[in-house]
Amino acid sequence: MRGCGFRVMILLIIATGILIYRGSAGLYESSKFTKPVDITIDQLTQQKPGAGWFNVTDGFMAVIYGVYTKVGEAEPTKIGELFVPLLSENQLKDAIKAKHLGSIDALVVTSDPKVLSTFEVLRSNPNDDKTVEKMNPEELFTARSVEGMVATSIHSLSDNDAKAVRGAMPQLAPDCIILREGHKPDKGSSVGTLLGGIFLGVVTVVFCLYRYSKYRSLF
Repeated sequence: MRGCGFRVMILLIIATGILIYRGSAGLYESSKFTKPVDITIDQLTQQKPGAGWFNVTDGFMAVIYGVYTKVGEAEPTKIGELFVPLLSENQLKDAIKAKHLGSIDALVVTSDPKVLSTFEVLRSNPNDDKTVEKMNPEELFTARSVEGMVATSIHSLSDNDAKAVRGAMPQLAPDCIILREGHKPDKGSSVGTLLGGIFLGVVTVVFCLYRYSKYRSLF
């Protein structure tokens, strides 16, 4: 029983730390990044910001080279997240000329219905050149602004997702930037997470004091 109580105490301390850290980090982001910053794809890949809310104004989403992760083994065909290389105009020209991508320095995680629809057509007809030829080039390489939060790099993904993306994209740069489209600082959620951490911290202190009083009563 003592061992069980000790394990519960450790779990409470860990959970409290995680909630307080995430809540504090979210509040920091929401106070620092109050609006998206316009940036070019070249500036993004050269500066490689560790965090931020950006609007990439001149990138090309290479949907044809997209990679998806699964929701789970129960639904192996359902897309969990779609990772699409974000290219500069020069990278796009080189890719079309060489018919393959060079180094991938930026990825966009997107749930845009139009992009997903295009990707589903490609996924349903793998290695089918005729399908690709019939499609609009602007769908395969979508030119539009992409707004979202930086998710640092490939190292921010779960081990399984990182392995899946790296396996399908061997040309992925080690310090590739990942931009989660549509994500933005959420102050309300961060406050709730922080308050939850503080509440759990109080519960942890009360639990520790209770365990200590029970231990003292034995002597």
